[in-house]
Amino acid sequence: MDNNELRIEVQDLNQQGATLLKAGNVEAAKEKFEQAIEIDPMYMGSYKNMGTLYLLINEYKEAKNFFKKALLIEKDGEVYFQYGNACFMNDEPHEGLENYNLALSAGFDNDEMYFFMGMAYQHMNDEKMALRYVQKAIAKNPSRADYKVKKIELLIQMFELDEAEKAVDDLIISDPELYDGYHMKTSLLHQQKKFDKA
Repeated sequence: MDNNELRIEVQDLNQQGATLLKAGNVEAAKEKFEQAIEIDPMYMGSYKNMGTLYLLINEYKEAKNFFKKALLIEKDGEVYFQYGNACFMNDEPHEGLENYNLALSAGFDNDEMYFFMGMAYQHMNDEKMALRYVQKAIAKNPSRADYKVKKIELLIQMFELDEAEKAVDDLIISDPELYDGYHMKTSLLHQQKKFDKA
């Protein structure tokens, strides 16, 4: 087989593995990715896919190892983002933020990354920076109710109760079916000692 045929085979194995992983067949997906790595150990996508697999099964150290190998082959913004997620999920928010920033430097611009950056800052008790990044996530994707809920949570933590109340009212208007909005409204009214309105 020439290099072109090998690359096509490796890409095909990765595609098969990704399909198997989406279907929940982790072991079969892992075998496909391992075969791809054996055929071409310099193909970044195989390591990225293995990292994603380990991230999905909550084996964060293994995920980090494979993302690190992928980044040694090619500096890729999405891989930095996934590496950052593995760090964050492994209770390493500082390292996660470093990789999120490397993803930004590599041109990766994603609302989920901004949201994870906000959660990392919140984990490090920097609510002001957390709010900044959650608001960036909302600006990129205003349809995500979970981003709005996190914003309200941060505003309450920061004792910005008037801002939190406005955000809760906006959430209830934009997502009237969402239970979280009403629950947060009640909690906020109790916190503000407005028991008659709760």
